Amino acid sequence: MHFRIDAARSAITVSVAEPMASVRGDAEGVFNIIAGDIYVDPVNPAATGKVTLVIDATSYKSGSPERDRSVTQSSLDVDQYPTIGFESTGVSNVVESSQTEGSATVDGALTLHGQTHPVSVPVHLQLTSDGHAMAEGRTTIRYEEWGAQVPEIFFLRAGNEATVSFHILANRSTS
Repeated sequence: MHFRIDAARSAITVSVAEPMASVRGDAEGVFNIIAGDIYVDPVNPAATGKVTLVIDATSYKSGSPERDRSVTQSSLDVDQYPTIGFESTGVSNVVESSQTEGSATVDGALTLHGQTHPVSVPVHLQLTSDGHAMAEGRTTIRYEEWGAQVPEIFFLRAGNEATVSFHILANRSTS
């Protein structure tokens, strides 16, 4: 089965502890997806599962122009690295809770800020009766591991970890 990610109906949300997080809480921002695909044979998802995803690093929006500029220009260097990519290398820990729903760990290579590192992402997947696939999950990354600066606003540094959550809706493709 091949599913093409519906960028308009999917979301990549990033949460980072703001400076003075104990008072203000975490800052959340959203990235747009450019393209992505999911391939899987439901009979053997561990052997056949494959995910590719391209994210527009320039699209980050958090509701604060200063924060957005800090993240895109200082941390992500979007002029040099305009996209973030993920390509899976394997699927493990597959647990089928029904014929159309389950969970797994998707292992892969995340390319961020020009560097590629392995990541493992726990994912919940559901195949809907109308031919869609929905996937949700969350992982945490540390800016320094990718050579990116921790975001700061007015010389106040944010947390050095970003929690990346995603809700993906993908449409069944005939190709």
